[in-house]
Amino acid sequence: MITGLSALWATIRASRANPPRRASRGHRRKTYSASIRQFEQLMTAAQSIGPSAKPILLFYATTQAGRAIAAASGSNRWELHGHGLRARSGGCLKDVSVEPNGNGAFQAVAEATAGGALLGPTTLDELWGSLPELSRFRLSNTTQLRALSVLPMLDDDTDGVLRVYARNLPESVVENDNLNFNHLRKVLDSYEAFNVEGWRLSKKQPSFLKNNIAAYLEIDLPTKTEELSELSYAKIAYDDIYVKSLDSAATGLALKLFEVHEDFPELLWSRPALGGHRSHLSRLMTWWALLFAISNLARYEPALWSDALQFDNSEDAVPLDSMLALCHEEVLTLVCEALGLTTVLRSWRGNIPMSSDEKVLPM
Repeated sequence: MITGLSALWATIRASRANPPRRASRGHRRKTYSASIRQFEQLMTAAQSIGPSAKPILLFYATTQAGRAIAAASGSNRWELHGHGLRARSGGCLKDVSVEPNGNGAFQAVAEATAGGALLGPTTLDELWGSLPELSRFRLSNTTQLRALSVLPMLDDDTDGVLRVYARNLPESVVENDNLNFNHLRKVLDSYEAFNVEGWRLSKKQPSFLKNNIAAYLEIDLPTKTEELSELSYAKIAYDDIYVKSLDSAATGLALKLFEVHEDFPELLWSRPALGGHRSHLSRLMTWWALLFAISNLARYEPALWSDALQFDNSEDAVPLDSMLALCHEEVLTLVCEALGLTTVLRSWRGNIPMSSDEKVLPM
């Protein structure tokens, strides 16, 4: 039986005979073909070994995919040298941090994919929390901000207003069983989508569930004709997703502010900035940095990594095991997106079309 993953791998293999974009000829083509072949072999090998060594193979698989992405891109920096990252251990799992180190493969692929920039040290915990796909698997005793899931509301009274239900807020926004908007405002400043003027609390009551604090927020829609036209175009670009039930301007504004995630087609997302330097990274580059941190831990502090994986003693064992299991599918999907190999991707991940400004390789 052909599964979604096997279809993606078939598309990856087929691209070796017909490489995308600038990898279609010359040394770029040879680099693309060899790197994609190594990407598949390393990912396949990672599936057959235990979690103690799995992060090492997953990280190097991702870097080889990065070489293929760079070769296919319009960037002149496609021959990659050095990681461009450095990891530091804080003595415990969540305090392991990653920081930029020179101008290596990480920076080149981030540039080629419009994947953002890492401006300073960022902890493993911060990287983890910023990924929507890991929101179900929290590390123990974490205080880091998480990606907010955002549900546009379908109320009858939304004329002129975009109202959303934002979940995964931290406990710090609640004071004496009430939502403190001053605290909430400070939290929302870390989210690019909410770090704009005009957001306010809705009159609707917030929701206080354990580990899932939520609030209703709203913002006025623009009134200028050209802005409304732009938002209507954004709605057309995403015509197949859940928020199509809103009017075109509200839907367009939601899609302009928030991210779509192929695993959760009914939701939009807002991801927190990383560290005090407020870095923003794409999901692909966030996985890259996260795998770099974990692979360094597995290689250079194997006892600490091994202890974290023990189901009998570690509260982080289940989240880590779940993350490693999910990584294969997520990285493969993001690599296909970065290479523009999206036809088969849409067919098995909810038929989510790409926006006009999707962060794929420049031509």
